[in-house]
Amino acid sequence: SDAPVWNPAFDVTPAKLVTAWILDTGVFDSAAIARGEHLRGWR
Repeated sequence: SDAPVWNPAFDVTPAKLVTAWILDTGVFDSAAIARGEHLRGWR
């Protein structure tokens, strides 16, 4: 369609402002992601 739309779901957040990722398996900081904890299932 030709309708102008702003979709904040695709907004870009600077990496320095990201302190954690919220996934269906929990909330993970960068250290937990580096250790692969997000791959181990529910906490």
